[in-house]
Amino acid sequence: MFGVVVAATAPASAGDDGQGPTTANTLPAQFLLLSGESRRIDVVCLGDSNQLFSGFGWQDGWAVALGEVYPMYATPLLGAGDNNDIGIALNTMAGASMPPSGAPLELTPFSDPAQGIDATPYGYLTTGAMVTPGTDLGMRLSVGNSKWFKNNFNANSALRFHFNYGTFDTAPGAVFQPQVSQPAGFSVLHSPIIPGVGAFGLGASFIDVPAAVRNSNIIRFHWFGEDAPSGVGPVHALYMRAENLDQSTGQSVSTLYGVGGATARDCAIALMQTPETQLITFFEQIRMLQPDPKKVLIRIAFGANDFTENLPSVGPDGPFPAATNESVADNMREIIQQINDVWTFAGWDHSELVFLLVGPHARLSAEPAGYGYRQAISEITQDASNISFINHYRLATVAQMLADRWYEFPSGAHLKELGYESICRLEIGTITQALPSDLNGDCIVDTADLGLLIGAFGSSDPIADLNGDNVVDTADLGILIVHFGAVCP
Repeated sequence: MFGVVVAATAPASAGDDGQGPTTANTLPAQFLLLSGESRRIDVVCLGDSNQLFSGFGWQDGWAVALGEVYPMYATPLLGAGDNNDIGIALNTMAGASMPPSGAPLELTPFSDPAQGIDATPYGYLTTGAMVTPGTDLGMRLSVGNSKWFKNNFNANSALRFHFNYGTFDTAPGAVFQPQVSQPAGFSVLHSPIIPGVGAFGLGASFIDVPAAVRNSNIIRFHWFGEDAPSGVGPVHALYMRAENLDQSTGQSVSTLYGVGGATARDCAIALMQTPETQLITFFEQIRMLQPDPKKVLIRIAFGANDFTENLPSVGPDGPFPAATNESVADNMREIIQQINDVWTFAGWDHSELVFLLVGPHARLSAEPAGYGYRQAISEITQDASNISFINHYRLATVAQMLADRWYEFPSGAHLKELGYESICRLEIGTITQALPSDLNGDCIVDTADLGLLIGAFGSSDPIADLNGDNVVDTADLGILIVHFGAVCP
């Protein structure tokens, strides 16, 4: 069921059934995910309707499956205007009194993403408007919910609730007091926040909650605290995230893009249209809870809808005719380029990034003649050493998925909750169970791998950097020597 792991520099081989390469090209992703044992890592996902389907999808599947390998050190990054339950008893609380619209133009860099990018990341309370204390605007951790056990987030630990908000040049009378509370439990009220500070910009703060045995009900972060006076606008609420202060290692999975019916071209266009500062703000929040060097895996999953695309590609090698193998790969390359541009514009080290490209899962309906998107996507791994590919069709075929009842009937375009979680377990298992120190992917650790490591000595090559500390040195050499002579299971 698992594909053979090959090096990122090796060409992908076509399957004899036209469904893409038989190999799973996962080494860069492997080394990043394995580092979750000794440090914090973040996964950021982009995809179509499968990303957040019915509140679970790939977001839920990855959070559950990766959570079975490493603990969750922080919740996903959530936007104040987003009311999407991500399927593991973590979601936002949004009300009509603070919709994601109306913010002044000066706050556009923080609050006006293109369609689909980060859903609706902000909520806005207009000037002079008032909000009743305790109104359901904020974040909800549903401890005790039937799905809570899946997310591997320890709510009994010392917690820190981070939040971002817009500031104004002038905002007479504007004030709000966030609060974290649990019914019949604890309550921590933030001091009053005055958003009119003399300049438009972005503010940030947090609320700390000490470790305790929580009762099994909902922990709430309120933008307008239950024990505070009424909030008065303008208030611009942006991001929220809960961190486990006792967890120095592990993972967190967030969604940047998830749109029903979307193609790789749709995602690329959305990224191109989003203000650079908005994307930097998003990724700043992703990176800020990690030690240096930062480590972020970008999971990109498209292809299921691309045969319906009717516009030419927008990537660096195009334009190519719509719905061709070349156009799908070109659009995927543009998504990678847009995220690389964020790192360049922000001045961050590109060695922080690893890209995981995912070939679409097997569909019930017959796929179009000449459907070679998986093959075309896999070949992108030859562009750079930090790009991985995994072929879902090689993890689970139609027959297997039917037998295990993973499809959401009748279409087969989507999966049941069990299906998403099961495929993500196979996906992550394939990545993390690959052979350590096998730098060239030939299933044996030998002198060829030693030569590659020596050739990369002193660099930040993500393949040869076996311990993930951003430099290839004697520590990595020691790891390779420990595994010398090992072969694939």
